[in-house]
Amino acid sequence: MKKRFAFLLLIPLLFLTACGHIEDTNGDDPSLVTIDQAKMMAKSLSHTSSGVSTRSTRKTITLNTYYEDIDVDTLEMSGGKISGVQNIMACEVRKGQTLTVACETGVVSGNLGVILLGPDNTILHTFTPNTYETYTTSPDLAGVCLVRIGAESFSGAIIVERTITKD
Repeated sequence: MKKRFAFLLLIPLLFLTACGHIEDTNGDDPSLVTIDQAKMMAKSLSHTSSGVSTRSTRKTITLNTYYEDIDVDTLEMSGGKISGVQNIMACEVRKGQTLTVACETGVVSGNLGVILLGPDNTILHTFTPNTYETYTTSPDLAGVCLVRIGAESFSGAIIVERTITKD
């Protein structure tokens, strides 16, 4: 009976320790090492985070589906630690509209990659870590676009803002 009880106590510990962060293996370089382009574009995503503060605003609703919780106009993430691949913003663009994504990142430690994925799951733009950049889609693009991050023990700040305009 005692062995069975001890075994039942160990099961939750195994699950807690199995979800670790991806090691930062390239020092001060903020480029991704373990997470490659194929993992950034994959349909199956997995991430872990601890102590990350997130703030968002939503004035324009473009989605009422699976991505509704990340259909936001602005997103700020800071502090804590993140590892893995995660969608952080979604937006449905219609023909004749353009989507402008402004992204500012600051890497304190670890590695970070931020991409804008198009409706056909192709990378429309790769944002450079530790910079402020904007990217605007063409007016003939239509469908759901995603801002996705890849993080390896990342700590720092990510600020993303989207603007939708009609041409």
